[in-house]
Amino acid sequence: MAMTAKQGCMGIVRRLLGEKYCSWFEFEEIPKEKDYYCLGWEDGKVKIQGSCGVAMAAGLNDYLKHYCRVYVGQQTVQNTMPKEPPALLKPVRREAFSEIRYAYNYCTLSYTMAFWDEDRWQRELDWLALCGVNLVLDFTGIEEVWYQFLTRIGYSDGEIERWMAGPCYTAWQQMQNMEQFGGPVPRQFFADRARLARKNQQWMAAMGMTPVRQGYGGIVPSWHGEKYKDVCVYPQGEWNGLTRPAMVDTASKEYQAYGALFYEIQDQVLGGGSRFYAADVFHEGGIRPETLTDDVIGEIVLKTMVNHDRDAVWLIQAWRENPTKELLAGIGRVGREHALILDLSATDNPEWNKSEFEGTPWVYCMLDMYGGRTATHGEPEVLAKEIPNARKRANHMRGIGFASEATLHNPIVYDLLFDMAWQEEPADLEQWLGAWLTARYGRLEDRAFRAWKGLLDTVYKNPGYSHHGGYTQIFNFRPRKEMAYGEIFNELNSSVIKKPYY
Repeated sequence: MAMTAKQGCMGIVRRLLGEKYCSWFEFEEIPKEKDYYCLGWEDGKVKIQGSCGVAMAAGLNDYLKHYCRVYVGQQTVQNTMPKEPPALLKPVRREAFSEIRYAYNYCTLSYTMAFWDEDRWQRELDWLALCGVNLVLDFTGIEEVWYQFLTRIGYSDGEIERWMAGPCYTAWQQMQNMEQFGGPVPRQFFADRARLARKNQQWMAAMGMTPVRQGYGGIVPSWHGEKYKDVCVYPQGEWNGLTRPAMVDTASKEYQAYGALFYEIQDQVLGGGSRFYAADVFHEGGIRPETLTDDVIGEIVLKTMVNHDRDAVWLIQAWRENPTKELLAGIGRVGREHALILDLSATDNPEWNKSEFEGTPWVYCMLDMYGGRTATHGEPEVLAKEIPNARKRANHMRGIGFASEATLHNPIVYDLLFDMAWQEEPADLEQWLGAWLTARYGRLEDRAFRAWKGLLDTVYKNPGYSHHGGYTQIFNFRPRKEMAYGEIFNELNSSVIKKPYY
């Protein structure tokens, strides 16, 4: 029997707070066109109503933070509950001003999550639900999809083993950057990951989260043209010294057949439950054939998705020169409602304000932790002010999200980001900080507030390069002979806090 949204929310309470606290809450799902949650008090219980599971979970998070002084973050939990459930003197109702609340970058799933098991994924999904996230990039299980796809078009187990990248590099293989590195991958790993993906995505579906699956952009092994000489294949050169997969001619009958087969197999392996597909052609390079223009590629790649799923939405990363105007023109011939652009670094280097991607729906994203490098950095002030301002100025903004290359760092920016999904106007950052610290530590300490205020005034004031490693520690530098010690300390000196705040 499938899990319900109410059962999903009770599971979050049980796992993060304890079984005895389930009696404090009553959940009721009342679907509406726009996501919302209501907090009320009925018969000594907290009644939480919402449009879906993640909306109810966001309401639960609101109650825990602002009434119980309890904090559940991505990394840590402060769950010292009061002896009795604090009563609400009046009902609370909040609506989502961001239709889409999105999570992850391709890189996140390899830098951070390559070897996560079921328990670790459940902890993450609980946190995403509490944040109200409803769209999640997830290519867990993609190895089994590729195995079955390549088998069906005539590849042997040995050839597939030679092509598949290892778990730490899966992200870059899916972005069409590289192949056959970090392997071979045991066959059992494919089946285990597919099983994990099905379980995770069933939970997501019950809670009102939609997984974003892999789209097909024509990727094949680099030697595909030698194996099948009658298929038109375009070599894609190298990416950072590594061979890129080749690309089948998008306008060919083979692409149509391969694309249809890929989506069919993906549904067989992972089950239904998604209409979003991520694919990036010519990501960070590649070789555009003279006979195949971007508008043709955009039109046919999207048509293939829509032929498989009439409600399909192509998720595209706005990164470097992509998506080109020509690619967006091709998408427009199919229907712009079938595409969603991630403005990956809108907090730092926005692309949306140039043309709003020629009228294509898009998401305002935060991109941190380049290369998975840890550091104290972020832009709380930008999040608090610019998200509401962007909503007012833009015509095609559909939501917010994070596209960090890795996670498990700087919780303040993630918590603030998703709070802004339910905030219509700019937030008072100091007021928000006080409430956040009260939940995080269980009480508000003046010294802690002053220390965090000092961080907001220094390391969280982005100087323009912090995403590339933050206020860089020596251990975050890539070793190079030509970098003398003096040069290191000069670079560090420009980003160190000179005045102590506590």
